[in-house]
Order: sequence, then structure tokens, then C-alpha cells
Amino acid sequence: MRLLRQMEECFIGWPLPIEDGAAIGFHLAPRGLGFKISGMTDEQSHALHERIFEQMLEADWLASFSFTNNKGWHPTWTVKGAKRALELSRAISVLGLNRDDRAALEFTLSAQGGANPGAHLPAEYDPPLAARWLETIAELGIRIAEDDLRVLVHIILNWGGSRSHS
Repeated sequence: MRLLRQMEECFIGWPLPIEDGAAIGFHLAPRGLGFKISGMTDEQSHALHERIFEQMLEADWLASFSFTNNKGWHPTWTVKGAKRALELSRAISVLGLNRDDRAALEFTLSAQGGANPGAHLPAEYDPPLAARWLETIAELGIRIAEDDLRVLVHIILNWGGSRSHS
């Protein structure tokens, strides 16, 4: 119940219905028809979003999701997923993972000790937060690829986390 109160504070003005006693629904749509990834067709972008949402569903972050033409995606978060999305939203902001298209990939590779470790770590680098980011990618089964990470960041910032939806 405490988590629900905290989440309601983050989403003031938005109903948070409980479905089957567990799922919290953020019935939100992005601006326009959806998110277009540069260099991809609408169909490819849609398929990538769908795959990431499927992975969130399998990890019990989502109770369900759907897509409506001219409205966009409609994820229904579980309590677990809503909590993780809030945490991940903070990590994305603090670590600067949305500063450009390659930021999440470059950070992930550096945090894993890749070819140029530390090269893309922000000044506000927070090792526990970075570890949580890497754990999340593993938990969701997200591929370490630019487009996958970019879509994960986009989903969290547009349909989950502490972003105000008005």
C-alpha cells in the first residue's frame, strides 16, 4: 500500500487502477503515432518496441500491453515493474543515458569494462546505480545493442518511471 501511495504522488492526476489485485495501469500513449527510430521503417520500430515490451511481460514487469493505431502503446505495469521503472528512470537521468542515441550503449559497454572502460562514464557516475542498470538489462534479457537500449530508455521515460504525464 505504501508503494501505491508513493506512485500516486509521482502520477498526480492520473488514475492508477489495480487489475486483478496486482497490476497498475498507466494507460498512456506517446505523442503522435509512436516512436520512430532513425534508420528503421515504422514496421521495424514497431517490432522492436513490441519485443522489448514482450521481454518486460516475461520478466513480470508488465501485466499486459497493447498498441492502438493513432494512439500508440498501452502498457499495464505490475507493481514490481512500476517500482523498477521508477528506479530505472532515476538511473537514466543521473547517468545521462538519454543524452543521445548512442549514450545507453556506450555507457553499458564502458560499465561492463568494454574496449574503452570509463570513456563514456558521466561525471556523476554512481557505481551502485550503474550496477543496477546492468542488472536490469540482464533481468529483462535486453540485447546490448544501440536500438534495443534506446527503445528501453524511451519506454521507461515515456510510459514508466517518475515522468509527469499530463
